[in-house]
Amino acid sequence: MILETIETKKDHTVITFGNNRKMVIDTCLVEALDLSSGAYFDLNRLREENEDFAERYATDKAFSMLAASAQTEKELRNKLYDKHIQSSGVKAAIAKMKDYGYIDDESLAQNAALSLISQLRGPGYIRDKLTARGIEERYVAELINDIYPEALQKENALKLAASVNRALSGTPPRMRYEKLMRKLMNRGFSSSVSSYAVQSVLKDAEDDHPEDYEEYFAPRILKRAKALIGKGNEMKTVRMRLRGEFIPKGADENIIEKVLDSLFSDE
Repeated sequence: MILETIETKKDHTVITFGNNRKMVIDTCLVEALDLSSGAYFDLNRLREENEDFAERYATDKAFSMLAASAQTEKELRNKLYDKHIQSSGVKAAIAKMKDYGYIDDESLAQNAALSLISQLRGPGYIRDKLTARGIEERYVAELINDIYPEALQKENALKLAASVNRALSGTPPRMRYEKLMRKLMNRGFSSSVSSYAVQSVLKDAEDDHPEDYEEYFAPRILKRAKALIGKGNEMKTVRMRLRGEFIPKGADENIIEKVLDSLFSDE
């Protein structure tokens, strides 16, 4: 193996070799093993000689990381590898942190789940967040089942739906229903719980009327049309862009035409 670069730091040295791979080593090994840039070296021997230092260095870094914030085993392992510490040092440091009780994935998962529940997140959102942090899927499923009963899910979904619904004042009922359902399901609530919450919030909403949609969309279409015209777009292009943007959102083509007619008749 050819050693590419040697960079000496305050308490360690970083070497680069083989396709920009890096490794943190004890600085005294540079002289002891006669390491120099551009020269061949024995990687296996270096790793063996560096084991004790790698363990100490990884342990110090692990303490610092855990003091800053709670970490799962996966998160801590990945961060230590990002520091270019050899695997033997990382494994030893992880084992020590677990023995000391500084890494406890189950306790961390429970605390994180309770925090997300208080933030009105649904089971699906919580599951994705915890498994992404390296928590075992089976444990996450059991945890959610234990601490997040359906009654509490419905209560939280209802709170979230009511909050979002207030921000949608003036939006036609059908559009409001679709937006609320999308919001709740994006927050991790099931379709059945989301439907319960949205229907509860909108139970007194009036039926859709065409004028509701015109009142909602017309000013938005007008603003967008003026912006497109201001950029020098021709009428054909403006109409095509407006259809592409607003019809998927629920606007009727007749509303777009009425806005364009009024806009150009004013001119």
